[in-house]
Amino acid sequence: MKNKTKINQMKLSGLLIVLVILLGSINSNAQEITLGVGDPAPPIKAAKWLKSKPMTELEKGKVHLVEFGATWCGGCHRMVPFLTNLSRKYRGKVNVISVFVMGFTRGPSIDEQEKNHFKSVEKYVSERSNRMKYAIAVDNAKQTIKKAWQNASGERGLPKLFLVDKSGRIVYIGSASEEFMSLLEDVVNDKHSLEKLIKEARKKEAGITS
Repeated sequence: MKNKTKINQMKLSGLLIVLVILLGSINSNAQEITLGVGDPAPPIKAAKWLKSKPMTELEKGKVHLVEFGATWCGGCHRMVPFLTNLSRKYRGKVNVISVFVMGFTRGPSIDEQEKNHFKSVEKYVSERSNRMKYAIAVDNAKQTIKKAWQNASGERGLPKLFLVDKSGRIVYIGSASEEFMSLLEDVVNDKHSLEKLIKEARKKEAGITS
């Protein structure tokens, strides 16, 4: 009888764990989207800056490309030459910033986990220093930058690109694609229409393809 009771208790505990996970997933999916194309770019409050002078606000009058990545992300490794090529091609015109977010970092406390995160990024950048010709921003354990940008936009997955025009407005959120490359050229040469981009973004959100 006791064994049956223990089994039932274990089953109940398992169901409760699954329920908590499902509720967490639903809550995450229901997160309000507060950032999109046409909105002012949020500040970048990095815990550390590598290969660049510290900054908080994106300088207006210059185009900014903000990429979100991580040391453990395979797709992000392949972005290194891509970002460096863009930084060289548009030198003085486009400010390329790679934000390294914190993943599953070991440590007995959140402070230790953050320190290990910093060390991991510093090691990663040091090993690729000659290939990374752009600014590196390191997010903190609270994921301040990620929450203000990626989470607020409802975007998931890494790497993720945000393109900001000279007026400080976000004009693109997504991946490295032909659409992005074409838009980048237009934005650099002031040939884009923010109003048109906003309308197109709203259509995509609504699932309208034509």
